[in-house]
Amino acid sequence: MARLQQILVARDFSSGSDPALTFALALARTTGAEVHTLYADVLETEQFNPPENRASTRDKLRSRLQQRATETIQTSGYDPEDVRITHEVIRDAAPAPAILTYADQNDIDLIIMGTHGRRGMRKALLGSVATEVVRLAPCPVLTIRPNHGVTPAAVRNILVPVDFSERAKGAVRYADELADELGASLTLVHAIEFFSVPDIYGISPSAFVTKEVRHNIQQKLREYAGETSTEATYEILSGNPAVEIEDYAEENDVDLIVMPTRGQTGVKRFLMGSVAERVISRASCPVLSAKDFESFLTVRAQ
Repeated sequence: MARLQQILVARDFSSGSDPALTFALALARTTGAEVHTLYADVLETEQFNPPENRASTRDKLRSRLQQRATETIQTSGYDPEDVRITHEVIRDAAPAPAILTYADQNDIDLIIMGTHGRRGMRKALLGSVATEVVRLAPCPVLTIRPNHGVTPAAVRNILVPVDFSERAKGAVRYADELADELGASLTLVHAIEFFSVPDIYGISPSAFVTKEVRHNIQQKLREYAGETSTEATYEILSGNPAVEIEDYAEENDVDLIVMPTRGQTGVKRFLMGSVAERVISRASCPVLSAKDFESFLTVRAQ
């Protein structure tokens, strides 16, 4: 069962990380989770500061985290007593290791972060950092771009791309629990990826996908949908998986995509990192991803 007791929000004080905090606060009110806000104090940014000033700097940063969180709570119309919140500053060589270390040491159930933030030496939440966290995080990661602006209350349609791997089953299970918690509907999709065929062959790539293949995919999707407690629908897409997922999400007002970052391997691959990373960076809605949802749920359930 999906557990959301400890939520980590990676902050860099840019407007790009504000939607992440807003989403986390709203989700915490729904689930009763504690929110941790974390600022990564990158070592190289203070290389010219005397050691005696560094403790003072961390105190100032922690105070700023608290101030920004309080402002967000008040702007959202919440009572500060409604949300348990912890503020922390960690010094590390780079932002991603700081985030990953904190998540591992504090039994974090979900990391929420923006995908764009500061640039230059003080950058914290740029796409490259989000990508590293998504790849290595010990728990699911929710990425939100500045223009998304969605809150848990607005999540009504959750999309789960599946490739029929064990990791896809875990993603469906996690999304099902989340949909039940948020009162959202669930849609499962599988994209049939066509291979490039030279024009000289005189046939369309779609000719390789027979009626029997489509029937088998439909049957499997129906089986997956039948195992969810939430009412679920399913669709078969055709084309480049990342593009098809992005287009479907935008055209069907999807509020959240839940997908594994690893799936089938070799020729059968579908949801490998390259697909997930593209969806995360270009989707019209937030993306919740994990290396292995099922493994995470199994560990947390014990």
